[in-house]
Amino acid sequence: MPQAAQGADPTASEWFRTQYIEGVIDIFQNKGGRLLNTVRRKTNLASADEAKFHVYGKVEAKKKTGGQVPVSHAPKSSVLVTTDKYYAATTIEQYDLDRMAPDDVDAAKRAGGFALARKADEIIMDALKLSAVTPISGTSFFSPVYNDLITEEFESKDIYDDEEIIVLLSPRAWSQVRRFDEFANADYVGPDIPWIRKQHMRTWGGKTYIRVPQSYLDKTGDNRTCFAYAPSAVGHASLGDLTTIMTWENRYDHWFNNMNMSQGAKIILPEGVLPFTVDESISPEAIDPDTYATA
Repeated sequence: MPQAAQGADPTASEWFRTQYIEGVIDIFQNKGGRLLNTVRRKTNLASADEAKFHVYGKVEAKKKTGGQVPVSHAPKSSVLVTTDKYYAATTIEQYDLDRMAPDDVDAAKRAGGFALARKADEIIMDALKLSAVTPISGTSFFSPVYNDLITEEFESKDIYDDEEIIVLLSPRAWSQVRRFDEFANADYVGPDIPWIRKQHMRTWGGKTYIRVPQSYLDKTGDNRTCFAYAPSAVGHASLGDLTTIMTWENRYDHWFNNMNMSQGAKIILPEGVLPFTVDESISPEAIDPDTYATA
């Protein structure tokens, strides 16, 4: 890299600025988070720190019996989702920048992009955990029976098949249900979803199952609380796009990378969220997939 004039701040190589900033955004939007595309989203808000989500009542087709066309749904309401600022700041020494290979740049941008992606997932998870909905009664290992119970619960609340139900499982619950051919066998599993990596998801039984880190889901004793939800049940607001600002800090002889975002999430349709608990003390090897019981 050419030496800067005496007394002037150094200039980061253009290739590094471009690859780093664009790489962080790409990882955040397309590779990092598992939940951003599973909820109702609004971006580039008109307000400084909040978004309004309109919620419509159940729509029904009705016969016109008088002079006016009948109203087909209950009065609409709205929910405000406020945003907060989150940061993922990193530093890169000038000495290291001069010698960084492409794989070093990749490692640096992955660290920042995944940090913000995890925070976006955490924001959505925090909203789900505030749900006051009563969980499905009973606790057991996760099996295809749960899939039917989730279907029954949502249909009893008029959450129909036009909603692509999302089910979040812990690693142990995922391992338990993989004992069953209905879940593990490719003959039963639906098409891939482009916005999430294959090893983390299955489309099966009319729902999209996503394996999330166990830190996303709370645990009491042996019981882990997992969630099923309709995308329309959770509102996620984002104030603009992910921002990355790179500045030189002469005193420390390093570059300061300020990556930040302004986001928030809230439950906007409570009946579209369904918690359930899974007994994680049951090992997958103890499950008999033929009898749906433990050995």
